[in-house]
Amino acid sequence: KTGAIHIFDRRGTPLRALPVPGRSVFGPELSIAGDGAVLVQPDPTSPDSAFLQLSAEGTPPLARQLPARFICPNLATGGSWGVNGAEITEFRRDFTVVKRLLRRLDGRWLWGIGHAVAGLDGSLAVASIDSDEAKEWELNVFSADGIGQKSVRMPKDADGRTFAYDGRRVVYWQGGAIRIRTLSDGKVLDFLPEDLRPFSILPMKIAAAGRELWMLDPARWLVLRFEMP
Repeated sequence: KTGAIHIFDRRGTPLRALPVPGRSVFGPELSIAGDGAVLVQPDPTSPDSAFLQLSAEGTPPLARQLPARFICPNLATGGSWGVNGAEITEFRRDFTVVKRLLRRLDGRWLWGIGHAVAGLDGSLAVASIDSDEAKEWELNVFSADGIGQKSVRMPKDADGRTFAYDGRRVVYWQGGAIRIRTLSDGKVLDFLPEDLRPFSILPMKIAAAGRELWMLDPARWLVLRFEMP
């Protein structure tokens, strides 16, 4: 009946485990404002489920009702992004609402959000997947203050529901390999570490200030760390 958030230092040494009510813990990787606090959603299937805010020291969690399906940190403002299927909410540090984003860069409605990741500069990369039959999907990038910056068409076989982003690059699975795309010039690098099985779609995150790519392999209970090329 209880899950846990595990906290490690930069070298991967376990520091502490924070108990969380509910076995299904959603979004445990999201730190807020860089102070070590995390927001988790114990039951993502319930529309009334509150996010629990936990401090890095493990003090009792504080429940917060937020209009969001999941939360991403905005490291530039100290606030956060709340993401739903058709809109994004920008929060201040105290979780009051700054603004709501409803449209893409070209003015179309922002809907069909499959995944969103915050960069180190506070920007947000959002995957808009119109339908399962669409030949492409769209990656929309918003600045830390909620201004549309870039829109990139991505091929359908590129996985839009599991990707990493650091403010400059987006890392995604395509054709059994990992691809690293620099958004400024569109340059793409292929990257397939030897320790990974082809076609194993794993959640990933750019970490260590952009120097490492981390992946979660739930089948082997491993966090895999790779140096970014």
